[in-house]
Amino acid sequence: QWVIGNLGPEARVRDAVSDAVETIRRLPRVVERLEEGATMIAEGRLKLDPETVRALRGDDGSSNNRMIWVCVALAIAFAAFVALT
Repeated sequence: QWVIGNLGPEARVRDAVSDAVETIRRLPRVVERLEEGATMIAEGRLKLDPETVRALRGDDGSSNNRMIWVCVALAIAFAAFVALT
């Protein structure tokens, strides 16, 4: 009986709904943090190493520019994920 009540399909649906509600509850704070981060970038308050800036601009002549942007996007996605959990 305990197994069905805690591990059965209904319990999994209940847990999924509970997780979704918790995620939705945290969403306004995540958006607020993203806005704060975007403001910091726009105002120049986020300091990057000059070499990183050159690489992001493609000024270093490397062909890894796309890979750097992929890494930046993954870092942002990871930060958003962490903020949601």
